[in-house]
Amino acid sequence: MLVKTSLKKYSLLYFIVLSYVLHFILLNVMMSRLPTFSFFIAYILAAWSPNLSAFIVLRFIIKDGPSIHELLEGWTKWKVNVTWYIVAFLPLAIGVISTGIYYLVGGTAPEFPSSASTYLMGLLMCIITGATGEELGWRGFALPRIQSEYGSLSSSILLGVIWAGWHIPYWPIPGWFAKMQSIPFAAFTLQSIAKSVIMTWIYSNTNGSVLLASLFHLVLNYSLFLGLLPDSPLPIEPIIISTIIWIVFAVMVVLNFGSSTFSRKSNSEMPLKLGVTEN
Repeated sequence: MLVKTSLKKYSLLYFIVLSYVLHFILLNVMMSRLPTFSFFIAYILAAWSPNLSAFIVLRFIIKDGPSIHELLEGWTKWKVNVTWYIVAFLPLAIGVISTGIYYLVGGTAPEFPSSASTYLMGLLMCIITGATGEELGWRGFALPRIQSEYGSLSSSILLGVIWAGWHIPYWPIPGWFAKMQSIPFAAFTLQSIAKSVIMTWIYSNTNGSVLLASLFHLVLNYSLFLGLLPDSPLPIEPIIISTIIWIVFAVMVVLNFGSSTFSRKSNSEMPLKLGVTEN
């Protein structure tokens, strides 16, 4: 009984460590001169490491707790106010605004992909990697467990730092991730925290919809793919502009909705303990 209680108590820590370890291992496999098909499979599995870690913890550590099926139900919560679908497209709006400001102050205009197939392939990769591969883990599994102990603001900051740190292995990878590598990690972390605040806000006001969190993540990744920043290496100016905008928006959410729940609903209506069982 003591062992079982300990496993449940530290399930969040096991999830975080497993997410990092699986991610690191799979990215190293990806970079081991694999054939193209195997490279993509390793890349997709690496991107899915948060979800896979949540599945492993639920199945083998919290055996009598919430099931994987219950976690997957977060993807079925689509009946929410249309406002939240609009909010999910916020990364696209911020990308356009940041690029526009940078261009108006003398920066270079972005270069967009030239063919429809490039747009479609980019959209497909964004869907099957970060958009769907991470959010069952970060927002579906980790967020409610952190929120059950802390307020929404503290939970968002902590998860934002964890989320940013999970991306560190991408910096040394050449090619695809060159644009990410030109972003100072401090700016990337600040943006991750601000985006985490906004995703917690979405999640907490949609009855724990991982679908809406995944849509936000999809729009975020796809707006970067579309080139809503100049070609790499990125100058620091547009990075500073977008970081400031993200932080300002996150601060507005906290000031308008409060730091404890990010919602004007009562605590009893909030999904703060969604999928969390008592020890």
